[in-house]
Amino acid sequence: MSKKNNSDHSKVVYVGFGGNDTSEPEDTSENDEYVFVKVGFKKDNFEKIKSYTTYANVEAKMDKIDVEYTPEDFIKGATMYFIDSMLDNIDAHKPKEITRKLYESLPEFLPILNEAAKQLGNTPKQNVEPLIDDHEGLIKNNIKKIMKEQKMTQKELAEITGIDKSNLSIYMNNKSQPSIEFFLRIWHALDYPPLNEILFREKTHDA
Repeated sequence: MSKKNNSDHSKVVYVGFGGNDTSEPEDTSENDEYVFVKVGFKKDNFEKIKSYTTYANVEAKMDKIDVEYTPEDFIKGATMYFIDSMLDNIDAHKPKEITRKLYESLPEFLPILNEAAKQLGNTPKQNVEPLIDDHEGLIKNNIKKIMKEQKMTQKELAEITGIDKSNLSIYMNNKSQPSIEFFLRIWHALDYPPLNEILFREKTHDA
């Protein structure tokens, strides 16, 4: 493979994420607002990017948002977030809590994300739509019920998920609901029961 002349700054090369060099689009006449840059990542760092992308897609599906994020989307978004943060004098090194928790759990969280995305994609829409479309009542969970059916103790669930038993108790008694990451860990530990079984809407009754 012939190397491209890096001294030619009029043409910048975009590198595909499969490891193959990809030349800039042949037809750039209608693409004048774009600049294609050559960039490389260490494999372990790119795995983190793919993990975040999978996580964002799982979250979008659960929120019934019709999008499909790619690693390129994350890289572009993260770059602009960092630049905007610097320009706006915001601390760019304090990402959202959910992102921080995600990176703390990598790489062991990656298989959970991939399997969650698969399970969610296989879930019939009609099973999930009532949770989304019905806005009466708060969303609650059946974690305690499913644990009882599977004969799983709170201690065992805590060991599998890495979630403190006191926090699990709060979720199991529906005093509060887990974050999206903690929910996915619990969902994984319970072997991905259908969403309409682990979640439900608490109906409100008129006095």
